[in-house]
Amino acid sequence: MGQLLQGSQTSWANAGRLREENVGMLLEAFSCFDSCADLAWQLLERAEARGQFPDGPSLGCFAASCRRRGKGERSLLKIYARWQRRQGNGALESLCLIAVARRLAIEGQAEEALQLLQSAAQRVPLEAAADGVWLACGGLSEELPRTTWTIRSGHDYAKELRLLQSLFRVASRDSSSVAEFMESYGKEELPRCNKWLKIAGGQKAQVLKVAAEASPGGLALELGLYCGFSALHLSSSKRVVSVEADLAHALIAETLLNFASVAHQVEIVVGHTEDVLPWLLGEMQRRSQLNIGFVFMDQRGSRYHTDLDVLLQSEVLQDGAVVVADN
Repeated sequence: MGQLLQGSQTSWANAGRLREENVGMLLEAFSCFDSCADLAWQLLERAEARGQFPDGPSLGCFAASCRRRGKGERSLLKIYARWQRRQGNGALESLCLIAVARRLAIEGQAEEALQLLQSAAQRVPLEAAADGVWLACGGLSEELPRTTWTIRSGHDYAKELRLLQSLFRVASRDSSSVAEFMESYGKEELPRCNKWLKIAGGQKAQVLKVAAEASPGGLALELGLYCGFSALHLSSSKRVVSVEADLAHALIAETLLNFASVAHQVEIVVGHTEDVLPWLLGEMQRRSQLNIGFVFMDQRGSRYHTDLDVLLQSEVLQDGAVVVADN
């Protein structure tokens, strides 16, 4: 199949003939085969030149490909930042650039991360989203400008970005304060504009807490991160590995978890479960991390049985592991 896609280069070379959603579908197809990585990059470059922007889930597929191959993630984030700049979405653009800085910091390139954030702050509003990376790299708080985001209703992910913006202004930098704010925002603020926040709050959060506490020790695996609410709760008692299909949602959750000071407890893996889960479980086996004691399934309901079968066959679940599903 990978050879077939490589051989079909002439059929897609003129990306201007493709509709935007078809660019995303083709990107997803290329992302399934590491041998097609060069074609995926070419497609992204052609799409960018023509102002065609694949959506977050399509980019999530290619982010998974970059993770598998161990290269290209920062380049993808920079491309995504440029796309958001062209669409006037400074908030999401800033999250892309901050994510690049965070990865530089993790790789030990603190000075490069500070330089990137300083440069970004001159052209895009950062709010308080960059504070964690900036301070961790040795920057002084007063040296980083914190210009306010302008979020318009037509912007992609406006609801989730407004959640973050409100969080920065109201909540303290700890997990309980952030969780309480998210529930309050979902119950009180969003209904006023006929919107809702898809999080497992209220009684569901209590069920999740009790179930996690009743599970054996080891990792918690979450399938469906969204904005990070459930990962926030689970991280209080377990190390969490969370899979999220949408690259933008993953960036928003990463920022939120960093603000709540629990990012070190949550590993985010971007991509669709059907593509990512077999690779992720293989990586866990390679690292001898055969200790998943709790699973929270909050992805597409149509994936529950298939993903559970993959987990059972992989033999990474501990005896007595607890599985909770919600959708």
